[in-house]
Amino acid sequence: MLSVKTNKEVTEFKSDFMGGFGFKQSMAILGGVAIGMIIMCSLIFFTHIPIVLAPYAALPFISIPILSAFYNKDGMGFLKHRKKVKEFKKMKACIYISTESDVSYTKCLMEQQKKAEKNSDDAFQKTLKKLIIIGIITAVLIIGGIIAIVVIKLR
Repeated sequence: MLSVKTNKEVTEFKSDFMGGFGFKQSMAILGGVAIGMIIMCSLIFFTHIPIVLAPYAALPFISIPILSAFYNKDGMGFLKHRKKVKEFKKMKACIYISTESDVSYTKCLMEQQKKAEKNSDDAFQKTLKKLIIIGIITAVLIIGGIIAIVVIKLR
């Protein structure tokens, strides 16, 4: 008789692609390693930074794709989870008035939906812009540090 082991809990299902990781996680690991190798090789060969310091300079760029793929809260990725959290924080509690007045209850729900739609997109875009600005500033600081190390080394 043929028997196949299956999970009785559907939420615990995990498809294995490579080394026990899913496809998205495996691609994030490979992408992070590729980014790290490119940055380290360019630092070592073109700017002549010591091999010991190159991984430290590349580490922030390696960690971004890897951490974004492994973050999973309530079955959602980082950006999706942050968007949902902001939506729930901005919605006010719907007050129980009476089951007899459906008009006021639906009016309250409509107001909440309008406010949530208007605020969620604006807040998410603002947060995304802030994250991009922080990333650009970090990259500029790292590149400036690398240039400073090169200038000091060439003196």
